[in-house]
Amino acid sequence: KLVQETGHRAVTVADTPGFLINHAGRGLATEAFALLEESVAEPAGIDRIARDVLGLRMGPFELMDLTGLDVTAAVIDSIWRGFR
Repeated sequence: KLVQETGHRAVTVADTPGFLINHAGRGLATEAFALLEESVAEPAGIDRIARDVLGLRMGPFELMDLTGLDVTAAVIDSIWRGFR
């Protein structure tokens, strides 16, 4: 009920390392880094595609800017250690 009152929908998940959103976001961030490394597109272009095509509120680089690369690195490392 609390989650619904905030305008969200609850999701029941198994007890695993990290949060559900970190699992999904990890893939998005690592793929965004791969696209950048392969010179497929610039960060702004990758973010625009994530917003316009995937329907996300912000792209992976925008999210990393918001949360900080230190947080991004810690999340990716935590998920990696939990599921190696």
